[in-house]
Amino acid sequence: MAMNTDLRCLQCNNLERTLARPVEVLLVDFGGVLCNFEETPEIRALMRRHRLDVQASLTSLLFENVASYAGLLGRITADQVLDEIGRSLGISERAMREIWDAFLAANVADQPLLDVLSRTRRHTRLFVLSNYWSNGREVIGHKVPMATFDGLYISAELGLRKPDQAIWNYLIRTLAVPPGAIALLDDDAANVRSACEAGLEAYLWVGR
Repeated sequence: MAMNTDLRCLQCNNLERTLARPVEVLLVDFGGVLCNFEETPEIRALMRRHRLDVQASLTSLLFENVASYAGLLGRITADQVLDEIGRSLGISERAMREIWDAFLAANVADQPLLDVLSRTRRHTRLFVLSNYWSNGREVIGHKVPMATFDGLYISAELGLRKPDQAIWNYLIRTLAVPPGAIALLDDDAANVRSACEAGLEAYLWVGR
């Protein structure tokens, strides 16, 4: 974390205290904040069975590729993303779906954070803001209680993604509040820095 010492960091035990001076809107990232992926031995065994590089994380295999980047901007569907990834890895469509299902199952919601956010909602509008493919609304809705939030912004639906400045400009216009009245909670330092440059109150989430 040394490279991020210039960023304001938050975790569950200081989230409510930091937001004691209420902001009007709080944007919360999904992957790595609301929901966390644990690469289990079962995941590793599945990767070995399909002859995938076990030195690489499953998250990087799924999300750090050209097809995924196109999916994040809504240029292709989630199914097309998975098909493209499967072809690039040399595995069947069935195997790719098995890997994707295992990835989803290994993602677990951060209940203590959700509890804090439900209390924060008394004075703050809450939105999920996620770089995700066209299936993002379905995936997120199955992992976290959407009744906790006032809405959901998905990059594939917007055609905009973090950390591009265009997404902050869009949100400022859409939410109709000054940038300083919007807070961001994200686990990606690049997203946090970008939001700060746009004038938002942005914090790096470092977990519990």
